[in-house]
Amino acid sequence: MSGCTENTCIRLHSLQGLDNFTPEENANFWSRTAGGKNVALRNLGLSTTDACNYNCVYCYGTEAANRDSRRGPLTLAEQKDLIDQGIELGVRTVIICGNGEPTYDRDLLEIVNYAGKNDLYTVILTNGFTLGDDGMAKRIYGLSAFDVAQTLFDANASLIIKTESIKEDVYNSIVLARGLDNPFKGFMQAIDSVVKLGFTDPSKSAPATDATIPTRLAISSVICKRNFLDIPALRAWTHGIGAQYICKLPTLSGNSKGNLGEFFDVNSTTAWLKENYGYHYSEKPETLSTDMNHCGAFHFGVVIGNTGDIRQCYPMAAHGDNAIGNIRDKRLKELLIERSSKFAANLAHGAKCSVKKNEYVALDEIEIASVAE
Repeated sequence: MSGCTENTCIRLHSLQGLDNFTPEENANFWSRTAGGKNVALRNLGLSTTDACNYNCVYCYGTEAANRDSRRGPLTLAEQKDLIDQGIELGVRTVIICGNGEPTYDRDLLEIVNYAGKNDLYTVILTNGFTLGDDGMAKRIYGLSAFDVAQTLFDANASLIIKTESIKEDVYNSIVLARGLDNPFKGFMQAIDSVVKLGFTDPSKSAPATDATIPTRLAISSVICKRNFLDIPALRAWTHGIGAQYICKLPTLSGNSKGNLGEFFDVNSTTAWLKENYGYHYSEKPETLSTDMNHCGAFHFGVVIGNTGDIRQCYPMAAHGDNAIGNIRDKRLKELLIERSSKFAANLAHGAKCSVKKNEYVALDEIEIASVAE
């Protein structure tokens, strides 16, 4: 079955926290934000630590961190206050991502539990390793890896686990883990645990609002030369465990800028997929797409860096023309009013991702057909 065409995707699964909203709820959101007064939110995007045990060839984090040396990371109290402010603006879901690995943040479980106690969904973007490695989990939380995953499950969280291949050698060559002999082993143990806990059990997810299958697990892949031919098998494996599958091209910032030879030109890649697979294999255009063409972090939400800066997107450092303000200086609602004035066209209904729209650079001509031989 095909996935994304030029304009839409065939979504087989609904990820709790992003996809389980009705067309009427979506329309109501857009009516509330009409006229450029985008002070309503559905999603609150929080950033945690900059630290990560991986150094993926496509990672944007090295560029996007841009930490203001005058400000330390947001405290747990500040993160909770942001959730409280978000609730006042209509937030239903907290998205936890950032420039590092969220499970490296010792406050993660408390943030997720606080969101859950306020009847919010949480969606965490993670490489998953800490959920499969007892040594790492105990160093960070004093818990087993399974107990960390159990805590997230009990708090009604969903997971988007970054996975570039289910081939051990390919996976390890892409993630370039720091100080780990075999990160693939920890990743696979994490998958076993989250499936065992019920993250992919439809009865333990919020009901879908359409004919899709509910789930609390998504697998997200970045397409590159090393994993290109693995995509069909990866998609089949993902659906076999009951998860949503997303594959996309990289955001060209951070490590990916220094590794351009690892990636395909966007137009050539799309053309090859159409010819050989009948359109994309992805269930969504981008990892955080909500009603297909709109971003859950930008159009339906707001992204806050781990030192409090308001961003257009997680990969975009807040400086120069992208600067909006900091939640330590003003209330979130006030900053959103300023954002809606500055980026009205990008926030409007029907506007596509403003981050990737013009960022792809011209790469050397690639004979993709030869790669597939």
